[in-house]
Amino acid sequence: NLIKRSQYHQHYNNSITNGSISTDSSNVSITDNTMEGKALGISVSAGDGVRILRNTIKYNGWSGTGITISGGYYHQIRHNILKTNGTSDNYGISLQGGKVSEIQNNSIYTNGTGGTNIGISVGDGLTAVAGNYTIYENYISTDGTSNNYGIRIHGDALDNVIDNNVIIAGGTGSDNHGIFLVRIVDEGDNPTAVRNNTLFINNNITSRTFSYIILDTVNGRSTHYLVYNNSFGEIKWLNNGSGGIS
Repeated sequence: NLIKRSQYHQHYNNSITNGSISTDSSNVSITDNTMEGKALGISVSAGDGVRILRNTIKYNGWSGTGITISGGYYHQIRHNILKTNGTSDNYGISLQGGKVSEIQNNSIYTNGTGGTNIGISVGDGLTAVAGNYTIYENYISTDGTSNNYGIRIHGDALDNVIDNNVIIAGGTGSDNHGIFLVRIVDEGDNPTAVRNNTLFINNNITSRTFSYIILDTVNGRSTHYLVYNNSFGEIKWLNNGSGGIS
């Protein structure tokens, strides 16, 4: 028992202003913290089994990211309140790496006076692999000017489940999409894409005028499934590369 306790790390019930919490260890519990001001929020770069529970993170007047995962397996991110109120490039949760983890029942408000305010971003569009995430029962609201997305699935993300989320993608401009599946281009200027079979189940999504509920731009590299009611079936689509869905 003494060995188990010495290997179990906790960060809990702290009030932090202009600071951050970061870990690269396994079996870490980060719970019931309040973080405000200008900071990097909570970040996990390595280790397995990190639990991030019931934290409140608020950025007032600064752009930032609430929670960043860039490595490890079997993480739990649940019951957090994440709010941004900066200019541009605000993120609630950024899943740049890591696998086989759960994102559940978080309240995410990514607001900014500019654009690119994103509730949950999966993949970094570069070299990291983020996959096998189950993202469910979250409330996500975005606002700003343009390019604000509830959930963005980007880069080398694969085999993720998006289930029973409420997503409101807002903005005064255009291209404010509920869910955005992103096409990227590699160094040889050859199209690459999200390499996943994404499963969407019973999500409630609202987007503004001149925007899409779900926008798929990955050019035929992936097959995705939209389950609109578990009792009645599913819609499967493959982007045909010409702007249409087949």
